[in-house]
Amino acid sequence: MKYYIVAGESSGDLHASNLIKAIKQNDSNALFFGCGGEKMRAEGCKLSVHLNDMDFMGFVEVIKHLPIIRQNFKKVESDIEKIEPDILILIDYPGFNLRLLKKLEHKRFKKLYYIAPQLWAWKKNRISILKKLCDAVCVILPFEKEFYRKEKLQVSYVGHPLLDVYKQSILKNKELNRNKIALIPGSRKQEIGKMLPVYLEVANELNNEHFEISGMKKYGIEYYKKFNLPNNCSVNFEGVKDVLKNSKFALVTSGTATLETAIFNVPQIVCYKLNIFSYQIAKLFAKVKYISLVNLILDKNIVTELIQNECNKTKIIKLLDSILTNENKLNEIYEGYNQLFEILGEGGASKKVADIVDKIVVKN
Repeated sequence: MKYYIVAGESSGDLHASNLIKAIKQNDSNALFFGCGGEKMRAEGCKLSVHLNDMDFMGFVEVIKHLPIIRQNFKKVESDIEKIEPDILILIDYPGFNLRLLKKLEHKRFKKLYYIAPQLWAWKKNRISILKKLCDAVCVILPFEKEFYRKEKLQVSYVGHPLLDVYKQSILKNKELNRNKIALIPGSRKQEIGKMLPVYLEVANELNNEHFEISGMKKYGIEYYKKFNLPNNCSVNFEGVKDVLKNSKFALVTSGTATLETAIFNVPQIVCYKLNIFSYQIAKLFAKVKYISLVNLILDKNIVTELIQNECNKTKIIKLLDSILTNENKLNEIYEGYNQLFEILGEGGASKKVADIVDKIVVKN
């Protein structure tokens, strides 16, 4: 069978690579094509477009890069037409993937959406695209199942794929001697450019602490040096896991990393800033109470969130001190994390999705 997988972000590349491994267990003759990153390539996927040329976020940033995005879209569409896969698997990346679904509506191959778009947050009207054009939709957050079913869309809840990635790594913070503060500014240059300067202001102020940045290897150390790193701050290119395992606290840019931080039982402050235009548009359309996955899944405020103007050096330092010196607050966070993983369950997302793929492609 031929599989074409579209993952336009670093997290999607990771989850796609694990899905490829699981599909291989069901189909020893599988051929993989798609767009993504080095993890997909390492699993034998022939890439049409690399995610380094696709990973844009924010309204202004997307508009600025429209020529590249259109070029990539035409390339992916053309390659899918030539390859004629047995199934198209779309992973997150909704702005690109939903448009691709509509463009390929006339094609007879199967279509599966894994890590469904967060339509519960905004643009709910796009559910009709999934209803009409997908043979299967897989969701990874527990409340999504009920949301989509209320909208008359049958979905499969497969659990969060990060539980598989870190299954052997769920650590207990109190059992370890951790002494660093993790800085997790994001994976895209747009995010890093907004968030890292704020985090470094904190590091400059707290010069008795050791801060470690979770860096993206693809950008290299010279990119991070441009931010004038203080002496008490280092860059670790071995991944979020390697940073968190030695951390007593984390400043985390909203996204998947908030859940990774919870997995490692590290108290955190979740931060986010956009350019003012993108922020005003997001405020207009977003329909969520929280920006962190931890709070969203628990539906309560367990980790503190600082958004836009609230995300500043003074506020962060005050909060960081008030959390680390308050045992009751720390215990509240740890208890919240325990509840989080009771809700998320045992994982197995990649295997579940691979079995759904096998069912709709092979048995239909």
